[in-house]
Amino acid sequence: MSTTKSVDDALDFYPERESRTAFRRLPTATVWAYWSAMRDGLAAARAYHQLTTQGATHETAVEKVFDRHLNAR
Repeated sequence: MSTTKSVDDALDFYPERESRTAFRRLPTATVWAYWSAMRDGLAAARAYHQLTTQGATHETAVEKVFDRHLNAR
């Protein structure tokens, strides 16, 4: 048997405060997907920059980057 210490506790006027931060509430899969996408995008950007620096045209570099890094998405 529990006892209440105040009217608010008995009627649940105030919801429980969350002690966790917003980052901890994010599901792990969401965070993993975000970091994976960022890593893939940065690798693609690096490859594009290398190809254009070596003299490849924009069209050629984009085709190679999409095929190699982004699975032609």
